[in-house]
Amino acid sequence: MITLILDSLKSFAFSKKFTFLEEKKVPRTKGEETYFIMSPIAAHIKIFDEAMKNNRKSSETFFTKQMSFYSNKLDGVGENPLTNPMEMGFSLFFLNQNNPEYCVRQSIEFLKFLGLKKENLYFRVDGGSEFNKIFGTDEELKNENIFQWDSLEKFHLGNQRPQGFYAYPYYRHLNGIVPIGSIAYIKLKDKYYFDVLFFIERLALILENKYSMCDLEEVHPMKTIISKRSFIINSERFLLLFRAILILIKDGLYEVAYSGSGFYFKKLCREIAFLLDGNEIDRLFSLELLEVFENQMLHYGYEIDFQEFERKFEVTLNYINKASRIIYRVMSKELSKATIETMKETEDKLKSLGIHLHWIALKKSKYPNIKDVVIEIVHRKSLRSISLGGNEQDFVNIKKLLSERK
Repeated sequence: MITLILDSLKSFAFSKKFTFLEEKKVPRTKGEETYFIMSPIAAHIKIFDEAMKNNRKSSETFFTKQMSFYSNKLDGVGENPLTNPMEMGFSLFFLNQNNPEYCVRQSIEFLKFLGLKKENLYFRVDGGSEFNKIFGTDEELKNENIFQWDSLEKFHLGNQRPQGFYAYPYYRHLNGIVPIGSIAYIKLKDKYYFDVLFFIERLALILENKYSMCDLEEVHPMKTIISKRSFIINSERFLLLFRAILILIKDGLYEVAYSGSGFYFKKLCREIAFLLDGNEIDRLFSLELLEVFENQMLHYGYEIDFQEFERKFEVTLNYINKASRIIYRVMSKELSKATIETMKETEDKLKSLGIHLHWIALKKSKYPNIKDVVIEIVHRKSLRSISLGGNEQDFVNIKKLLSERK
């Protein structure tokens, strides 16, 4: 399905005379604004900078595909069906435009080209923007499906750049809705600059009529392999975090560090090490994982030099396996002698040793002496995390979900 979606979207963009922009590697080079690409526009920010600076008279349109890594959004991965630290985005850029309605209309046509229906679209829009007026020109969009927010975050491209406005599209799916991307614009000297982003795997989720990212046609083979290893604490979390590690290795990041991008890579590796629960990724397990990963990446449009990739992967794997043994040993030692009365002291000691609180919460049930201890883990309640409910039978009140909390 991913290949079909990508081919369809490229066909649409080329038919509309959009110019193709090459994808960038997810880890950014030293000296850039962030450690990782976190959106397609971040990979091509210079095009926006030049267009806004020069305020060209002629309009321009571009499209691109881009993997993005969200290093600060690991909580909720494996616990709700849509949280994913590594997302593939497909973006349309409209620069120096006079007609914002045209930009939005083309974006929605983009979705219709895939077979999605307008009547199933919902939007959260910035109340201070022109989106209400723009959407109002489309008679097929239902007014009751557009929700105005006065406190929506601004479209912000970084320091010393003008701010703009967001509209977030959602699509009715199963028992709730799926947030499928964003439509954002900056208005400068009566010219509009649009960044339209759609998440490919979320579109595939809708078209395949699936509930979880891990059940997608291209992803499920890896889930099957991981699920056979009963020692893994949370197989879906393991899958999505491990896949993120493999994509970063593909793009050249394979060594942990105490600063920079290597620091966040180390966090990912240690999460996997904890989930292994003292076990290792042996030769058979790693070969199975790499085989399905290679096939998945081919469907996503990437070819990998596997001789070089395996060399880098071996470095990362050695770190993960060693960390798994250490984390298990440290946690077992401290939690086995803890009591309800001393648990706070134990938590503090383990945290000082690099053991996260959510790891302790997941492991405490294995120790009778502390299984009744209550450990409160604070998760961000993003709309994405609850837009398909707590399970497939949990009906979502869409109007309540998308209405602004006063």
